[in-house]
Amino acid sequence: MLSPGDIFWMKNSGAQTLIARKADYLNYALIEKLSKASHKLTIESQIDLSLQHEFLSMMKAHQSEMLFKEKLLWKKRVLALFMQNKVSQFELGQLAWIAWSKLEREEVKSFIDFDIDLFKRSLNVASSLVFCALLLGYYQDEFLSQIFTASLQDMMSMEKIELMDRLKEEMEIIRAHDILTEDDKQFIQKLYPQALSWAGERYNGSGVKSFNKKEMNDLEIIMVALERHFSYKDVDCETLFTSIRMGKFHCDEKILTVLKNGLREDSGAVLSA
Repeated sequence: MLSPGDIFWMKNSGAQTLIARKADYLNYALIEKLSKASHKLTIESQIDLSLQHEFLSMMKAHQSEMLFKEKLLWKKRVLALFMQNKVSQFELGQLAWIAWSKLEREEVKSFIDFDIDLFKRSLNVASSLVFCALLLGYYQDEFLSQIFTASLQDMMSMEKIELMDRLKEEMEIIRAHDILTEDDKQFIQKLYPQALSWAGERYNGSGVKSFNKKEMNDLEIIMVALERHFSYKDVDCETLFTSIRMGKFHCDEKILTVLKNGLREDSGAVLSA
């Protein structure tokens, strides 16, 4: 879906033409056309494909395992893989898409065409939600797929009501507010008329739906925190795992403690079967 690296077309003259930057939308039709015509393609700054293959192998074992005890071990191995390797938030988003998305590329292309950085932010939030769910003890793969796909769809339901720079600037201002103003809520209601987004909610009940923390389940509490954590402007950010370990992710204290404990336990998990 998004390019795994900088892809170049090597012309007969020896000149290189960049056809996709890392994390740009990947035009599969063009890649296929050039490949079939025997044109030489090269890739630089590529994500760690060996890590991707190991992750997918572990997730396949996790999905096929029926015993809870063994499923737990595979979950620990998956998370330990990230703790023991340098992984970017972009890579986590790519891995989550491959493992859990039920969306077709065509379904997200219009949103990517609207603004690719907003899509990347949505992918940051959705992938972080599903990995937090793993840390909290959610192991059913169908459920993980459901929450990843639903959260991504909800964020992509955004109405195109503003010039992009204005929209991002306004959402950055709202993101910083502990208590939402009436203007904040009106803007979010225009942006999400279906009331699907958690961007307009706060633990104190000042959000669009007026839910307070006591009325939210654990994943909803995390979703509110993720919506406040990820910037609308700086989408190429450190991983949520890093933010949690460094105390930069602000969430309900009890849930945050479980997440931190999960990262500590899984960082010491054995990767061998």
